[in-house]
Amino acid sequence: MAAVNVARTRISPTRVVPAVSRPFAQLDYALALAIAGLVMIGLIMVYSASVYVSLLQELTPTYYFGRQLGAVLLGLVAIVLLQFIDYRTLRRFSVVAAALTIAGLAAVLILGESILGAKRGLFQGSYQPSEFAKLITVVYIADWLAAKGERIKSFELGFFPFLFLVAILCGLVALQPDVSTTTLIALIAFTMFFVAGARWSHFAILMAGGASVFAGLVAFMPHARQRFMEYVWSLMDPSQAQWHAQQVVYSFALGGLTGRGLGRSFQKTGPLPVPHTDSILAVVGEELGLVGCLVVLALLCVIIYRGYKIALETREDYGRLLAVGITTWLAVQGLVNIAGLTGVGPFSGVPLPFVSYGGSSMLMSLIGVGILLGISQQNKRTEAGMDRPLTGSRATVKGRNGAAVGVSWRNGRTYFTGVGYRR
Repeated sequence: MAAVNVARTRISPTRVVPAVSRPFAQLDYALALAIAGLVMIGLIMVYSASVYVSLLQELTPTYYFGRQLGAVLLGLVAIVLLQFIDYRTLRRFSVVAAALTIAGLAAVLILGESILGAKRGLFQGSYQPSEFAKLITVVYIADWLAAKGERIKSFELGFFPFLFLVAILCGLVALQPDVSTTTLIALIAFTMFFVAGARWSHFAILMAGGASVFAGLVAFMPHARQRFMEYVWSLMDPSQAQWHAQQVVYSFALGGLTGRGLGRSFQKTGPLPVPHTDSILAVVGEELGLVGCLVVLALLCVIIYRGYKIALETREDYGRLLAVGITTWLAVQGLVNIAGLTGVGPFSGVPLPFVSYGGSSMLMSLIGVGILLGISQQNKRTEAGMDRPLTGSRATVKGRNGAAVGVSWRNGRTYFTGVGYRR
């Protein structure tokens, strides 16, 4: 009886990939550990920075810490679930998610409570649609750009529809008003547009137009104009810097190299406004010193590096754009926050990813890196020839001696259904 020599043949199914697969098969441990370290530091610093604020507001000392911990736990659950779900299934819900996000951004303008002249949250600020808009913008635009393909180079089919889409999202956020988040969403979208293969001329037009719109928002929005002018004055004469900026500098100076010790910050007891939110790096600097700040920056850099590396390793357009968008979002948001606190840029009010207090921000950031981990796992499976099986599919492949091998997939397992011999 002739021996059957069946070659290992890689099967590339053209049908839609299954929604569920083996989780944690090829986990990106560098990315996962960097996220875990940054989240742990963030929880510790939120507790330290918010105790005095909680007491002033006649709340329990652990009020803000408890809310942040709840957001972290929800985010961890989301990360685990995302490892069971193929990231490409997100495309099925991108349009619905984008529509709901736009509806939420519109609702906050009508129903949101005005705090310091801005409407940014619903349900006493516990739900901030602009934070959800960052992730949903990435998911939807990645789907839209991947579907366009080479048509993205066309002015009528690519540039103009993309500009219209971004204008809607950014316009609703700008009306809150929130110039910082508007700028962040625009930069994320423009970066994805460029990576998708847009023409240089179209990208240049977008950047020039975006800069013009940003200048207009700063000129016509009093709070934005005030922050920008204070930044300009501080560059000309540091002694003229606003109170917030001066207190941040004092925090870093008091901390020195190794800090005053965990929980021993003086600035968080009054001089430093909102120490547990966008100013939390100043508390890190005072309590843990330059060393603590460098650890936070190093962990953030690892996340950014791994995110872009995952994007470079991704062969599929949608996955690559998704990884670029998520990484750019976290990178730009972190750099803008740090630039404001160190005097390199104006104060923005955006949180430091994974460190600052904010339930919506923390949850969305963790979901974003959960998607990154899923993309990384799929890349490693592809490299190892471990393409994900199709549930309920069949295929026929050829062996080395012309044998036809029937293969079927059921419930995530592979079965050889028969071998045909050619005489």
